Amino acid sequence: MYINSRHIRIAKFLINIEDLDFNTLKKILNISISTLNAYLKDIEYILTGKNSSKSNKDIANLIKSNANTIWLLKTNQNITKLEKIDFLMLMFLCKEKVNLTEAATLLDINRRSINYYLDEVNAILNKNNLYLINKNSSGLILDGDLNAKKNLIFGYTYKLLIEKNELPKNLRSIVANIIKNIDFINLKNIYKNTEYDNKFIHIDYNTFIAFYFSHYYLESKKLDSIDYFYSEFKNYILSSIDKENITYLSFKSSIERELKINLNYERIQEFQIIKWFWYNRLKSEFNIIDLNSFLSIMNNIPQEIKIFVFKMKIKFENFSFYEGINLYFILKNPTFIKIKQNYRDIFVYSSLSECMIISAKLKLENTYSFNFKKILNITELKNYLNNNKIGSIVTIENLNLERFNFDSIRKEQYIYIPLTSLL
Repeated sequence: MYINSRHIRIAKFLINIEDLDFNTLKKILNISISTLNAYLKDIEYILTGKNSSKSNKDIANLIKSNANTIWLLKTNQNITKLEKIDFLMLMFLCKEKVNLTEAATLLDINRRSINYYLDEVNAILNKNNLYLINKNSSGLILDGDLNAKKNLIFGYTYKLLIEKNELPKNLRSIVANIIKNIDFINLKNIYKNTEYDNKFIHIDYNTFIAFYFSHYYLESKKLDSIDYFYSEFKNYILSSIDKENITYLSFKSSIERELKINLNYERIQEFQIIKWFWYNRLKSEFNIIDLNSFLSIMNNIPQEIKIFVFKMKIKFENFSFYEGINLYFILKNPTFIKIKQNYRDIFVYSSLSECMIISAKLKLENTYSFNFKKILNITELKNYLNNNKIGSIVTIENLNLERFNFDSIRKEQYIYIPLTSLL
């Protein structure tokens, strides 16, 4: 039984999404219904040790009801061909010298088999003016265009950070080492001392880590200013996008047509559109699957979001629900009714993007009269509550805030407002 990361993503979708929608799932993963059926049968076998004549709905309910589903799948998980290539790419990009015998051992394959993957690795590298050179028969080193190398390091690091929760243990260890090697204590101190200390600024942890790792850490470049860092990252995105390119213009016109808006009259900076076009292109180039990012935000999929995403996928195959909900959220602005509330509140997020956080903050304040004192990632909540008094903890994601169970926080202070209520 060959269990891989796709089995885990299918199970996570069925566990997290309230409505059993197999048509939506197959479209998300760009697979046929027969392929989906085969994956479901594999999962059923892992859970029960046999394949019965159960329907897909029965298997989905079995997946939902078994608390150990994800653990069992990960226990039996194999590394896919694409994941092996990703692993090798990062080794060649990030290490000064790579011993192929060592790499084969990490991938649990024999030394001769690794040459099969090496051909595809070389094809990707050569396309980007990068070349593997045999150095004194002791290993392979990478030579060639430095900017191309940094771009590939960014893309593969970003991919692993997004997909880390579905990856095999071997690849998850790479993510852990990247994060472990970066001095985040120093980075946090730099952040605290910037002009943004008393203002709201969102650190998108995936892009932050990937850009820092590819453009700072590996070159021993010092980070002195968060302001400059984000300016540099913004320019990095803009430099890769030609606003007159026919593909980008098609992306914009498709959004306008499907959302029935005119972007020329919307109060939104074009960079917000450019960023999601860049993200879509990045996903295509590095085969990034961002299903978990969406599942962290929502437990149901509104019909209008489905329609928007599926129509966008006609021209942009890798367009996902994560892009869809972000663009829909910032471009469709409902009318709000204010409710009086005088608390000093904090807004907590986990997987929301920068644009969603900014938009959510404004919409929550306008709708419910929240007065947000702080915007916090869920990882920062415990430390913040130990040192601060608050009114309410507000989230729009599927976060189990009550699990923190702080003595100073009453149950009613945890407020979950579903994202769909703000659309």
